[in-house]
Amino acid sequence: MIQRCAIAIATALAVLTPQLAVAFPLQSGRYSNGTRSFLLVEREGQMCFQGFVGSNLYVTASISRDRDFDGFFKVHETEERLYQDTLSQLLAGPIHSLDLYDLLGEEPITINDLMNDCLDEDDDFYEEITTVG
Repeated sequence: MIQRCAIAIATALAVLTPQLAVAFPLQSGRYSNGTRSFLLVEREGQMCFQGFVGSNLYVTASISRDRDFDGFFKVHETEERLYQDTLSQLLAGPIHSLDLYDLLGEEPITINDLMNDCLDEDDDFYEEITTVG
């Protein structure tokens, strides 16, 4: 409950008072909140996201600065927003329902073909896989 309140306060401050918010650049790595994880990777100025968005949709997509919310980043073609509030944690999810994610340790990152395609793309990239189960 306390963590949920802290997230709500941090989100409200970042959205309503962007001049006071201190956002860090997105940090590459695997992030987890215990129930969901995703991967952020940067190569030569292109940042990409890979993970589940919703319960059955696995997405690989480019990331760009959010034009509507200062300090936030947007995963292309999704409602997913990212806000790096510390170097080891970020807020992620729809803007009205952000969750706190921890950057996992020095875990080796495996980059698959879809992530490579996204990282090699000069324009926006989006690829989804619908899973069953």
